[in-house]
Amino acid sequence: MSETKTPGTPTDLTIAFPAEILDSIGKCREVIETRYHDLHLTNEQVVIMLVTRGATQFLRNQTFESNAPMLSPAFNTPPTLPDPLPIDFLCLPIKKLPGVRLQSDVVESASSKGIDTVAELIQRSEEELLELDHFGPTTIMKIKHALAEHSLQLGTRFTRMQLEQIKAAMLKLQRPTT
Repeated sequence: MSETKTPGTPTDLTIAFPAEILDSIGKCREVIETRYHDLHLTNEQVVIMLVTRGATQFLRNQTFESNAPMLSPAFNTPPTLPDPLPIDFLCLPIKKLPGVRLQSDVVESASSKGIDTVAELIQRSEEELLELDHFGPTTIMKIKHALAEHSLQLGTRFTRMQLEQIKAAMLKLQRPTT
């Protein structure tokens, strides 16, 4: 067993961790510190984060879903969605996003990555969008403002039921009316 000591705590907290646990903690710390360069955590802080968030969910999200947000302003609570969902707004093509005039190269870049509708757009994080060609901070700021007017934000995760509602609405919009 190896011990780690956290200075500056009321009693200089010392916790003994078995070597295999220390290895896992180290891997988790690596994931966190890679994503958040300015963040440096002690073993105890990593353990508290894992316990608070749920170790299984943390490892699943970080290891297999690299686009999943790890920390949000409210300690990793997913963005809340308005109820009822603004289905018509979510089905809009991104080129028709109200209040945002997206250049054709921005729309084409997004479309090449499978982002054609507002619903597909809000499932992406700001960081993911900034990686796309022609997406800059100004474009992101305009998009975030337009989404906020509908109580939506980037990095949203839909439930399976919500996704089914959106898909059904999109299919309905695509059907020609007779």
